[in-house]
Amino acid sequence: MTRQEELTAYLIRCNDAYATGNPIISDREFDMLLDELSDLEIKNNLVLEGSLTYRVGAEISNTS
Repeated sequence: MTRQEELTAYLIRCNDAYATGNPIISDREFDMLLDELSDLEIKNNLVLEGSLTYRVGAEISNTS
C-alpha cells in the first residue's frame, strides 16, 4: 500500500470518527495529514476515490 493510499484510508476513518463525536486525532494533526495527502496527489497527478481533498460538505440525509 502506498503512502497516498494509507493517508486516504486513514483520513476517511478519522473524518468518520469526528462526524460521530469521537475524534481519534486532533484537528491540527488532521490538517497536517490532509496537506500531506494533497501534496502527494499533486506529485502523483492522482486523486484516489473517496479522497477528502475533493469532498465538499456532508452527505444529504433524509430525516423527514
